[in-house]
This record gives sequence, structure tokens and C-alpha cells, in this order.
Amino acid sequence: MVLLKTKMKSFLFIFLLNCLLVFFACNEKETADYRDKFLGQWNFEVVVYSFTAGNPPETTSETRNHTGLISYGPAENEIAIQYLPNNSIILVVSDDGQLNNFPTFYCHGSFSAADSLQLYLRWGGLNTWFSHAIEGFKK
Repeated sequence: MVLLKTKMKSFLFIFLLNCLLVFFACNEKETADYRDKFLGQWNFEVVVYSFTAGNPPETTSETRNHTGLISYGPAENEIAIQYLPNNSIILVVSDDGQLNNFPTFYCHGSFSAADSLQLYLRWGGLNTWFSHAIEGFKK
């Protein structure tokens, strides 16, 4: 009878210990998403430039200010940058603020800090092209 009680206590101790281990393993907190530091409301200053070849060539340049939003992108390493009311871009961001997956070879940009962003976007053809030079500061 004493041997049975000792075995039951040992079994109960091991069972409770396993329950505690499972409890703590299941309650691990998720690691923070590195993109969080870039998300939120941003003030953007955008120089919109266009060029059309012709005789004479035509150029326009206009500076626009907009309060936009940086949010999560569709993939786990992407962010969506809405820098003008009708203009946004989805880019891959690394944990150190480098941006990738630009739509053309001429585009580039990065975060110089979690609250400062510089982007240059350019697209078009041989005779006409457009660019957006974007500087952003987190609100």
C-alpha cells in the first residue's frame, strides 16, 4: 500500500511538471515584427516631375505635401507606403530599413532612421518619363 502511494505521488509530480512545461511552451510571446517601427502616419513632401521629348521639350515640376500612411504589406517582409492620395507603393523592407523590389531599375530608397524616409521613383519610356522624389517624416 505504501509503495502504491509513493508511485502515485511520483506519477502525479511528473504529470504536473509536464503540464507546467506545456503551459509555458504554449504561452510564449510572439516576437515583435521588425516592420512595426516604420508603420503609422507620415508627412510626405513629394516633388513630382515629368519630361516629354518634343520640339521644344516639355517639363513640369510640382511639390506636393501630404499626410500619408505606412502599413503592413501583403507579405511578411513588405510595407505599403501611401505617399500621395492616389499614389502608393508596396516594397520589401529589411530590419535595417533598406527597401527592395522597386518597379524599375531607376528607383531607390531607404529609411535613414525609423522616422525618416527617402524614396526616388521613376518610370516611363524613351520620350516621356515621370519621377517622384519623396521625403517622409514620421508624425
